[in-house]
Amino acid sequence: MLMEGSTIGGFERLQEHVAHGAFHDSGERFDPPKCHHNTRVAIIKRIMHWIGGLNEDIREALVMWLYGAAGAGKSAIAQTIAEILDGQHIVLASFFFSRNDPERGTAIPLITTLAYQLAVKLPLVFRERLGQAFENDPLITTRSLEAQFKTLVREPLLELLHSGFSTNNHIVIIIDGLDECDNPKVQAGIVDLSFRLLDSRDLPLKILIASRPEMDISSSFDRKPFYTLARIALDDDYQSAEDIRHFLADKFNEIKADHPLRSYIPIGWPAEDSLNTLVRKSSGQFIYASTVVKYVASARHRPTHRLEVVLGIKLPKA
Repeated sequence: MLMEGSTIGGFERLQEHVAHGAFHDSGERFDPPKCHHNTRVAIIKRIMHWIGGLNEDIREALVMWLYGAAGAGKSAIAQTIAEILDGQHIVLASFFFSRNDPERGTAIPLITTLAYQLAVKLPLVFRERLGQAFENDPLITTRSLEAQFKTLVREPLLELLHSGFSTNNHIVIIIDGLDECDNPKVQAGIVDLSFRLLDSRDLPLKILIASRPEMDISSSFDRKPFYTLARIALDDDYQSAEDIRHFLADKFNEIKADHPLRSYIPIGWPAEDSLNTLVRKSSGQFIYASTVVKYVASARHRPTHRLEVVLGIKLPKA
């Protein structure tokens, strides 16, 4: 509680409008999905090369769109990229949308959440300008997303640059699950806004957006000049079947080593044709493979029996 006569500063006021559950390292997202070791290697490499300006064919692109069907692994890739950037001390701000979360299912706290993360990672000049913006306009959070981005991100970044700040790396914003934002028109508006604010190319900023290819989002991206946008489609070009096979093999080895009923598991389990069947059934969707592993790994059941249920060899018990 505030003492009588005390006032809330601009930066403190900003914190009241932050969806902290949307951070890549939020405690609310404990154990978030991420790429299994040695999977999605080509995709991660392409994204990191784009961020580092190492891919000549997409060097001019300041926005990248990672898209694919539900369960294709978009959020796991976005999470992995965020953790890599964090580990390399590259300035990062992220927002992971979630349809079922009242804070993360709407774009209302998007800009303030991104601005807060930048403020705690960049030099003090950025935070001071941000706090001043809130003091100048205490109702800034009621403005349009474009007005908020201009006032809370773009202008503080420009002031930071004018103060002499320089960086060898681009600052990165990651927006994951854009299709889970509650308003399709807002989804498309966020895409348009990203391009408008980077159009002048005066900020060391790149934006990675991951989503399903929903109509409004796709239409918005399709209207952009090709050289300003890099795209990655999660399809067979990136060997998803091989990645899923590697994931399943590793997880079944863990089950054989650690499961309470491992003494009932034969040495050659699972058979190669069983793995082939699971990879085929996955159809490139990691969510299927992940669900199978969780089902088979149940501590109260024999893994061999559970796998036979998945493969249709054995009926599940009532």
